[in-house]
Amino acid sequence: MSTEIIKNKKVAIIAGGGDLPIEVIKSIKELGIDFVIIRFAGVPLNISINENIIDAEFERISDLFSELSLLNVNAVVCCGYVPRPEINVEHINAESRFILEPIIKSFALGDEAIFRSILKLFENKHLIPLNISDLVPNLFPKKEFLTKRKPNKSDMNDAEKSVQILTLMSSADLGQSVVVSGGACLAFETSPGTDAMLRYLWMLKKDQPSFFSGGLLYKSPKNGQNLFIDQPVIGVNTVKGVKKAGLNGIVIKHAEVIVLDPPKVIKLANDLGIFIWSKK
Repeated sequence: MSTEIIKNKKVAIIAGGGDLPIEVIKSIKELGIDFVIIRFAGVPLNISINENIIDAEFERISDLFSELSLLNVNAVVCCGYVPRPEINVEHINAESRFILEPIIKSFALGDEAIFRSILKLFENKHLIPLNISDLVPNLFPKKEFLTKRKPNKSDMNDAEKSVQILTLMSSADLGQSVVVSGGACLAFETSPGTDAMLRYLWMLKKDQPSFFSGGLLYKSPKNGQNLFIDQPVIGVNTVKGVKKAGLNGIVIKHAEVIVLDPPKVIKLANDLGIFIWSKK
């Protein structure tokens, strides 16, 4: 971690669903960084902290920026699952209408365009965007092969095929993960997410046991994706889902996919006999 990046920062944490905000808050406290938590309406949080919370609505986002300015907040990080914002144009206050115009226009252009317009919004308010890796670097394993089991040649070929498929998916602004077995694409992630995709494969395997054998889950950001919002994550549920679907293991793009609670994830993968490969 570069200490210069976080030096003299007061950070606004845009908290989403899942356990990632817990890890980010824990790390920020350990680093002694002042922070506030932004809780947008409609975003379910899995945190027990009730201090330093600012409740916010996109329709009144001018109020949020005024409060952040009064608190001398100068940086922002986004963590956890944050769904596509639903903005009721009839409820936008006068001060927020001009601010939100680029975001509303981006709705027709896909998720990546929306996320980039949100990032630009914070930058225009002189808030420095931080990545998760700036604050919690231990969630990005440095080793390449994380488990006792290692991928075999067939797995490595499937990983290369997965990279090609995800490149094509990126151009269509589709998901961040794909499942490949024997060079064939079995499934790719759409809006319901990775866990839903793995559940589909488990049901397929249950109904048609001989349909596929082995294979892997590959997870990576989309090509050219800004990692400020929606950085891909694997965790305990991912490992369980991969095992249940009958896959051999998980491949993630090195240094660009978060491993939530790495010791717990690696231990579970070892116990279940699947591999995790942080592919460079």
